[in-house]
Parts: sequence; structure tokens; C-alpha cells
Amino acid sequence: MIFGFGPLELLFFLLVVALWSWALLECWSKESVQDSTRLFWTLVILLVPVIGALLYLIVRRPQRIRELGG
Repeated sequence: MIFGFGPLELLFFLLVVALWSWALLECWSKESVQDSTRLFWTLVILLVPVIGALLYLIVRRPQRIRELGG
């Protein structure tokens, strides 16, 4: 046991942190600062981490790629 977690719990926790970090970094580095989209998605990702990160990656990321490319 590491930090009170068994191996499966630790793996799940690390996957959740990786997903959350990826969504947050993707949002900060790719969204435009000019409008409120970056602020909105940052708040969603921070306030509801797992659901917010999944929503950003499934809903907003493909939309942003279509609109802005990359």
C-alpha cells in the first residue's frame, strides 16, 4: 500500500490526475485569451474535475480543432 491506497486505487487516482492535467493544459495552451471561453472551461475543469475534463476533451476540443485548427 502506498499512501493508504492499494495498487488499483493508486492507478485509478493517477489516471484521473493525468486526465485532469491534460484537459487543463490543453485548455490553457490552446484556447484563445480574447474571449471568455478559456475562463469558462478552466472553471468547469477546476470545479468538477473528472466530468469537466471529460466534457472539455469530448465536446470542446474537437469543436476548437474544427474552428481554429490544431
